[in-house]
Amino acid sequence: MESCRAGIITMDYQPGHPHGFCSAIWMGEIAYCQPLRDQQDLINRLKSIALPYLQPLRDALIRRFQWEILFGIENAELAAARNEQTHIAGCVYRSLACVAQIVFALNERYLINEKGALWKQRGYR
Repeated sequence: MESCRAGIITMDYQPGHPHGFCSAIWMGEIAYCQPLRDQQDLINRLKSIALPYLQPLRDALIRRFQWEILFGIENAELAAARNEQTHIAGCVYRSLACVAQIVFALNERYLINEKGALWKQRGYR
């Protein structure tokens, strides 16, 4: 979380998360959690790291994911010329997941799961 505060994020392969696991997820998990019990006040101390949403993290997420949107689209176009449907789907998914990262960052909201993320951002649940 301290790295995210400083604008340093990582993206790692994670089964079940086709987009990957972005280290900023930890910030969102803490920011949005509602502890049932926190006798040592650990959650509140961690929330003070995650909230308010910080500009260095916002900038890092935009810098990390913005370029990949067009890159994915361009790769999908190349795959379309070869009728490689699986590759097209992967590139489109990747680009949309990056769009979600950007939209959430611009709105200073944490993206904790890419599943339905663009739909959720519009306020639908």
